[in-house]
Amino acid sequence: MFLRKTKSRSRRRWRRALGLLLGLAVIAGIASMTHKQASSADQEQPAFTAQADSQLYSEDLTIGEDEVFDDDVVVFSGNVRIKAGGVVKGDLVVYSGNIQIDDEGKVEGDVTSLSGNLDIAGTVDGDLSVFSGDVELAETAMIGGDISVMSGSIDRERGATVEGNVVAGGFKMPQLPNFFGAQPGEVPVPAIAPVQSVAPIGPSVDMAINRAGGLGGALFALFGRLVAAAFGASVVIFLAGLLYHLRPGFIHAVQQTLQDQRPLSFAVGITMNVVLTFLTGVLLITLCLAPVGLAAGLLFAVINLVGWATLSLTVGQWLLRSAKIETKPLVALVIGAFLMTGVLALGWALGGCFRPIAYLVSLGISAFGGGAVVVYWLKLGVNKPADDMALTI
Repeated sequence: MFLRKTKSRSRRRWRRALGLLLGLAVIAGIASMTHKQASSADQEQPAFTAQADSQLYSEDLTIGEDEVFDDDVVVFSGNVRIKAGGVVKGDLVVYSGNIQIDDEGKVEGDVTSLSGNLDIAGTVDGDLSVFSGDVELAETAMIGGDISVMSGSIDRERGATVEGNVVAGGFKMPQLPNFFGAQPGEVPVPAIAPVQSVAPIGPSVDMAINRAGGLGGALFALFGRLVAAAFGASVVIFLAGLLYHLRPGFIHAVQQTLQDQRPLSFAVGITMNVVLTFLTGVLLITLCLAPVGLAAGLLFAVINLVGWATLSLTVGQWLLRSAKIETKPLVALVIGAFLMTGVLALGWALGGCFRPIAYLVSLGISAFGGGAVVVYWLKLGVNKPADDMALTI
């Protein structure tokens, strides 16, 4: 009888796991259907047509003097330099790389950078959109559109001209090349409201907005990022401590699951992090499915917060045991959270390539704790030993 009950409980656990996976698969299918509907706007448009009008590179690119690129230029994991007289007639998009535009270098379209710094002394006729990177405008720089920077700073020398607006802290999503078959701009993209301020900028802009260049400006920007990182880390530490204060038994149960099922917890956690990160990003760029994306992001945050509290408790207890110090579990949790969160926040504050590295490291570390939460909830990998069942029978 006991053996049958154990098998029945095991089947129910795996049904829960299967239901969770099927739910994620349904969300992924909805996201895929959304992209297919966007790409069907022009039935005669073959797949990946956006690449036909773009020149793709996966290494450093230098556009020499009097060299002209007629199409859009997209660079993955490489730096771009446009020398004096070099021209890009389309848009310039760089993923994980720096951009340098020399004096008399020119981009006639928009410039978009994801995880990279920009040093501009030439001309950009369109908008300048930067995610996770710093922007330096020399006195000869000329920007014909808006500047939008998220997770970065703007350093503008006197004489640099920006004809549009500067969004410092917010981010206006650019029209990136679409690799799902639709031309850029066919799928509406919601803009994120600015965080700091939006100010019209012209040659006579108040120089208080633009910090002085050189070492002083760099140190000022670093100090601002350190303050922001310290605030964010403090919020995470507070929430982890509050969670333990409210549900200490639950945190200890997840911690025991992590100790007993560490490989399974990591496998489940890394899969969950990758899937939820991808689905959240894909769904948020649509209008009709944005609420689903927000729900997926909220689920991702809650699970990883519980996992982060569990990991913080484990790390704090290990450190205190090594130092032969006895204290309350809540103090151990705060110490562990301060150490782990502080290191990752410092990586974010350093900027540049350190930010994606810090994010990837956080995904890997949180996979243990977040996976333990899911394993504990679904009771995965928990089976009574065969010899014990035989004795019970």
